Amino acid sequence: MLNKIFQTGLVILLMFLFACSSQKLATVDGRGQEVVEEQRELIQKNVQNSDKQVQLLQILDEIEQESQDFFKYYGEYNRKIVRLNQNYNSSRQEFDQSIGDFNQQYERYLRMLIKKRFEMRKLTTRDEWAQIMDRKSSFIPQ
Repeated sequence: MLNKIFQTGLVILLMFLFACSSQKLATVDGRGQEVVEEQRELIQKNVQNSDKQVQLLQILDEIEQESQDFFKYYGEYNRKIVRLNQNYNSSRQEFDQSIGDFNQQYERYLRMLIKKRFEMRKLTTRDEWAQIMDRKSSFIPQ
C-alpha cells in the first residue's frame, strides 16, 4: 500500500512539477521558480473566471510554500544521513529512524500534492486543465 502511494505520488510529482524552493533545491539545475512562474502565467492566461483564477493561484502559492518547506526538510535529512554515515558509532537504529521520519514527511508531502491537484482540477474545465498543464519548463532535464 505504502509503495503504491509513493509510486502514485512520484508520478503526480513528476507530472505536476510544482515543487520549488527559494534555494532551488527542488531541481538539479535550479529551474523550480521558472516552472512555478510559467504555471502562474498559464493560469492567468487560460482561466477566464477571475474568482477561480484567484483560487487557483492561492492553491499554487500553498503548493509552492509546502514545497519549499519539504525541500528544506529534504536538505536537512540528507545532511543528517551524511553525518550518521561519517560517524563510526552510528547505529542501524539511527539510520532506520531517520529513514522512517523522512518517509512519513515524504508521504505527507505527496498526499498534499495529490489533494491540491484535485482541488485545482475541480476549479477548471477539461480544456482549461489541458492548457494550464501545457508547460514548456520542467524540473526534468530534457
